[in-house]
Amino acid sequence: MIKKSGNKLKYYLEISKLKIMIPVSLTDIFTMTQINRLTFTWVISSVVAALFLCYFEIIRNGSVIWILLIASALMIWQFFDLIKFQANKTNYKKYSILLDSYFLMVLLLLIIDRIMT
Repeated sequence: MIKKSGNKLKYYLEISKLKIMIPVSLTDIFTMTQINRLTFTWVISSVVAALFLCYFEIIRNGSVIWILLIASALMIWQFFDLIKFQANKTNYKKYSILLDSYFLMVLLLLIIDRIMT
């Protein structure tokens, strides 16, 4: 059953006379600041995972390692603005494209490293 409460639609699961609210989105649970911090933590852990590729010698080529290090530093620098400033919808789109591009670049660097060695 859907009930309108204020501006947002909320979903309710009715069990006898008890009404248990089921959150519709993350913004029902977390504030935007918490979501920004969670996203930044996710980006940092993704960058660390990519750098572990160099540490465990999965990527061995020196030039590929330097490209990965520079791209990882740029990712952290770009996403640091997410913590400092409040982002809006256009910024979230930019961050999404940036993160997807980083993951694609890491995959391409893995392929290039395998071809070069």
